[in-house]
Amino acid sequence: MSKQGRVWIVAGAVLDLAGAVLIARSVPEVGAALAAGIGLLLVGSVIVFRGVLRISREQAGQQAPSRTVSREWSPEPELSAAPPRPVRLTRAGKLSAGLWGAMVLIVVGYVFLAPPRPARPPPLLEAEGAAATATVHAKNERDMASGEKAYYVSYHFETGQGEQVRETRQVPRAVYDEAAVGDSFEVIYFPENPQQNFVPRLELQGIPAALRWTAVGLLAALFFVFEQQRRFHKRLVSHGKPAAGVVEGVRRRGANRVFTVRYKLHGQEGRLRGSERNPERADGDAVTVLYLPERPERTLLYCTSLYHAGER
Repeated sequence: MSKQGRVWIVAGAVLDLAGAVLIARSVPEVGAALAAGIGLLLVGSVIVFRGVLRISREQAGQQAPSRTVSREWSPEPELSAAPPRPVRLTRAGKLSAGLWGAMVLIVVGYVFLAPPRPARPPPLLEAEGAAATATVHAKNERDMASGEKAYYVSYHFETGQGEQVRETRQVPRAVYDEAAVGDSFEVIYFPENPQQNFVPRLELQGIPAALRWTAVGLLAALFFVFEQQRRFHKRLVSHGKPAAGVVEGVRRRGANRVFTVRYKLHGQEGRLRGSERNPERADGDAVTVLYLPERPERTLLYCTSLYHAGER
């Protein structure tokens, strides 16, 4: 596996992780941090995908350098089989599918299974409030008119001026079950009006449903792009017809060679761009271009595809 491809994948994964952290820290507020997190996720996913494609192209050049630098074109032997041909993922193709699968599991698992965390106080209370220690002195359940139960926790605390404050708050079932009489935790209050107070432990917040589905939607859109690319490669390798292409404009980019492939189908000339880790690549080399007979505008450079023909 190439060093440059690994760097791209690691960089993309770091950006994805940073984006997920920003999103998690920003909820439930919708602001710059949330937008930055979504942006980092998008950019990171694109970089990971490009890294995987780069590895695929470089490996293709390493696997068959003597064949890909030929000046006389003939289709690869495995392409002589009549369509549909059996196909197999290249090593890079398997890596790509594995990375996407892991990303889907991590993101979906996080947004739906991440436990709620203590909420932050309102900005004004956080800026001007004072802190004290509250103690739970009672818990009770009440039957609602709807037939459901409501859960309440009662607590008390002493302000810095010695005033005793007693409060009862409705809380989620999870908070009610966790709290016990005698528990102590931090309370933030306005010194001039301690009845206005906030207990982070009693105000757990999870990822809002809208944000959950937004994250899943973005991930699904990115996965759809990758899946379309994978299906395109698979169909061309399985059903495509080989044609001759000529390499031109080879130039070095790091350890890779980037180039253009010129080909002609039914009297119409076309071009494809390629990149591979093949130091022998040079102008004038003959390479295989795959195309669909029913849609000749759909073309693929075989040496850089995610699939190769042949049994698994």
